[in-house]
Amino acid sequence: MHLASRLSPADPNPQVDGAVAAIVDAGIAAFGRIDVLHNNVGIVEVGGPVETTEESWDRVNDVNLKSMFLTCKRVLPQMERRGKGAIVNIASVSGNCAAITYPAVSESEVGGSRHAPLL
Repeated sequence: MHLASRLSPADPNPQVDGAVAAIVDAGIAAFGRIDVLHNNVGIVEVGGPVETTEESWDRVNDVNLKSMFLTCKRVLPQMERRGKGAIVNIASVSGNCAAITYPAVSESEVGGSRHAPLL
């Protein structure tokens, strides 16, 4: 069973490090280990640099990029200790859309995914 299937919308915020640590700890407590981390999340807020507010920029980056970073940060050490595991980060082709926030985040997800194994 997937841990995500046991989470509800009232559960901790995946853009806050302490909440992500709690989710990862709950997964390890429930299943003994985490074999696969699948980051597949994304929102878009339409607008160019003039129309986009700082709050909108931060929200898109928090949901789309920061949550990916924090889950990798918390799951990687557990996988490294075991010497195995897989992380799948999904980035969208919607990065080509006419909004400033989404393409910036999609490109960051791709770059972060390419370099995470090297860290």
